[in-house]
Amino acid sequence: MAITTREPGGDILYPVAVVGIPAKQEQEWWVSRGSHQAASSAASSNILARWRAKECFVIDNAQTPLRASLSYGLVTMLVVLCISHDQIVGYLIEDYGGETIFIKNKKCN
Repeated sequence: MAITTREPGGDILYPVAVVGIPAKQEQEWWVSRGSHQAASSAASSNILARWRAKECFVIDNAQTPLRASLSYGLVTMLVVLCISHDQIVGYLIEDYGGETIFIKNKKCN
């Protein structure tokens, strides 16, 4: 699981925590995230559109161009937005292993 926060009213993402992966991969995760990054550079336009629509969604890396280098061995990830006062303040990413399930048009608020 990974937790990332979002700058209030902005586009900057800050990594907070990652658990459940080997220590070496955890170090790689922190290095790849840096201290912060812009949401617009961290995700595809499809993911950003779902984010702006405040949808929870599943990323199936086996169905994306990323399939050649699966993120930390995760094939399917559930993305759950953290919303406060109708603003996205962060998100959780959880290993959603097993059968691939797509969630469409499910509002998180």
